[in-house]
Amino acid sequence: MTIAPKMPSLLDSKRLLHAAGIGLLLGLILVASAWAMEPLGMPSEVDVATSPSEVIHLSQHAFLLEDREQALAVETLGGLPESHWRYVSEEAIHVAYTRTTWWIRVPLVNSDDHSTKRILEVRSPLIDFLDMYLIQGDQPIQSYAVGDQRQLADRPLLGRTFAFPIEIPAHATREILIRLSLKDGVFDVAPLLLWPEKAFSHCSTGNNCFLGFSSVPFWH
Repeated sequence: MTIAPKMPSLLDSKRLLHAAGIGLLLGLILVASAWAMEPLGMPSEVDVATSPSEVIHLSQHAFLLEDREQALAVETLGGLPESHWRYVSEEAIHVAYTRTTWWIRVPLVNSDDHSTKRILEVRSPLIDFLDMYLIQGDQPIQSYAVGDQRQLADRPLLGRTFAFPIEIPAHATREILIRLSLKDGVFDVAPLLLWPEKAFSHCSTGNNCFLGFSSVPFWH
């Protein structure tokens, strides 16, 4: 006599589905955990030699750090873990409506056989205090302290926005560090641009240069 297989009850079916669901969830958690432990793919240095005659939008290559206690200094930033920095990857730095201090970091490299001179522009004229540092290794080799609440004569290049001349030797790496803080008000959108000297000079002699930022034209 053939015995027919016993059909699972509705309760048994629910238990099987529940167990399968838990197994799938655990599997997804393990996969997500393994993915989270992998280092995030961060962009390498911006090679200025690849765009010798073009403006480089540095905001797309920048890292951002919030300094709520206003306790960090340029000498101590090098010792911070990379996880403290947030990759921006946008056309402009936008920290929303906060009044804390912010640091911006952009790594640069010059793969060319010749040194290059560029103009770094922070296209946000209402920042109260802006400190800019050019870093070689762990040491600042060039620095400026400017801002809307500081003397106009402190600016290395006079104009509506903040601009700084920098030079990168052949086959050398440098890092830009910028400290932003406010006395009052809120941070505005801050595009970071790296200009060839001639292009910047052309725009600073009365020509309007929009560069894709229709709401923030450039004129001096």
